[in-house]
Amino acid sequence: DNSTNDHTITVNGDPRVSAYNPFGQESEYSIDNQLGSLWFGDTDNDATIQVTDGTVTDFGTDDFTIDFWFYPSGTIPTTTYTIVNGFNNPGTSGTAEFYIQTSGQNLRLTWNAYTSFWTTVAYSNTDWVPYQWTHAAFVRNGTSCKIYQNGVEVASATVASDQSFNNDFSNTRIGGNQGNTSEFRGYLSDFRITKGTAVYTSSFTPPTNEVGAGSSTVYLPFDNAGVFDKTGNNYVSDTTETAYTKYNATSTRGLTAGMSAGISSTSTWTVEFWWRDPNNNSFGLLNIQNASNQDVLVLDLSVSYGTMFGYRWGLGQPYTGQGTVGPQPPGGYLFADGWFHVAIVAINGTAYLYHNGTQIGSRSLSGADMSSAGGRILINSNRYVEGLQLFNGLAKYTANFTVPNKEQGLNYQAES
Repeated sequence: DNSTNDHTITVNGDPRVSAYNPFGQESEYSIDNQLGSLWFGDTDNDATIQVTDGTVTDFGTDDFTIDFWFYPSGTIPTTTYTIVNGFNNPGTSGTAEFYIQTSGQNLRLTWNAYTSFWTTVAYSNTDWVPYQWTHAAFVRNGTSCKIYQNGVEVASATVASDQSFNNDFSNTRIGGNQGNTSEFRGYLSDFRITKGTAVYTSSFTPPTNEVGAGSSTVYLPFDNAGVFDKTGNNYVSDTTETAYTKYNATSTRGLTAGMSAGISSTSTWTVEFWWRDPNNNSFGLLNIQNASNQDVLVLDLSVSYGTMFGYRWGLGQPYTGQGTVGPQPPGGYLFADGWFHVAIVAINGTAYLYHNGTQIGSRSLSGADMSSAGGRILINSNRYVEGLQLFNGLAKYTANFTVPNKEQGLNYQAES
């Protein structure tokens, strides 16, 4: 908690701090400048956090604001995502809950309160969009209760001046309810609770950077993580490594990166990266999967007794051709310990494989189902990877090329 109250935060399950955030990154990893979020996972896995002081959501009849960014990912449940919960079910009169409605096709922000039964205080009529950052704010201002989505008022209600909103539990749960059900799936960023103040009283422009602690009661920026997508389009979950690097200050292993757009067998695309395996002891290198977590592109290494003979690759779902020993790199079979550049480029229904700038294989994509919108990229946990880039709609290389000699840039290769 970065507020002046410095509340104790405890963790349930395995939520993880991520560098993915709605603001983008100005530079590579820097603990002083990094922005971030908290990843709760993509499934119903009981991952939540809690402020051990339940009074932070004991609002009484005072004004208050709860605001944050959210990015839903994974399988969308058919009931609700709970964002803030402080009641001990069934609750006592005046307890409140703030959640994201997901039942049916209504993906909406909802604010409930308990009297002798649960009743809706305010309910948005505007859908939010999965796999996209959305700013939300729940605000009480006197007798007015409003919900804002991306700065626009989407719900409004009037309550009695003596209507209390309280917490009858000893903590405030974030990302799920007290029973560890209806957990949020995806990312929360720049989360803030402010007691006594209606931060927003009319429509506003969503923040373009962290709002900062200010006079908040609880402020959770989730800003200590190290690997991120510089385009700002996709989420990334992994760890930062410094033992082996090529041109960047850090590399990564075991990367999982979500893809909003993905690739296909008929589109033009490029995927490239530097990789290194000091131990020469494992097969897997890169997998691209569809939204059902099925492989549509597999790039492995042919390994025997510690010797890496060449690449093996499979394309489409179900993928074909991966089981054969694939193309060998120029100069022989053995990969010595070191950094290697690999690129796969799809043009006009054919995929081309490049090793250190030299084309060493090609494969037709005819009949291959490679649709991967909403899918993900996976990197083997034994490989060190740096400068991973995926260009959708661009064949970056159409012939043999000189490999990049600097850190890869955000826009094409302008910075290399």
